Amino acid sequence: MRPVYGPSDTIVALVDAGGMVTLGEAPGPAIASVRGGEIYGDAYGAALLGHVDGTGRVLDADRAVVGRVDASLIVYDAANSRVGRVIDSIDGGVLLLVVARAHPDAVRPTLAPDKIGGTVMDEVNAVESLTKSPDLRGRRGEF
Repeated sequence: MRPVYGPSDTIVALVDAGGMVTLGEAPGPAIASVRGGEIYGDAYGAALLGHVDGTGRVLDADRAVVGRVDASLIVYDAANSRVGRVIDSIDGGVLLLVVARAHPDAVRPTLAPDKIGGTVMDEVNAVESLTKSPDLRGRRGEF
C-alpha cells in the first residue's frame, strides 16, 4: 500500500499493489485504478483520467497540464501551490485527478497559522516596503 498525502500531511488515498485506489486511510472500495502509467476513473481501466509524463507533469485525458510532481515527490497544482506529497510519481496524478475530483477540500492548500489574518492592504504595504529601494543620493562607499 502506498499512501497519498494531502496538504496537511494526512493520508487522503491509498494505492494498493494491484493499482486500485481507495479514498481515506483505511482500505475500502476501489474508486479508481492505476495501470501502465495511466490513471483511470474506474476499477476496470475503461475511463481514462490522465497520466504523469517523464518530466513530472500531470496531464488529464485532454492533455491539459493540471499540476506537477517535483524530484522530491512533492505535488503542486496548476497554480503552483503545494497540495501534497507521494511515494511514487504516478500517485501525484492520483492526488490531482482522482482525489481532487472526489473531495476538492482534501487537496486545497492550507495557509500556515502565521499567514492567517491581516488585510490585503497590510500585504500590499509589506510588499511595497520590500520593493522600495533606499535613497542612495549622497552616500559614498562600496555597494
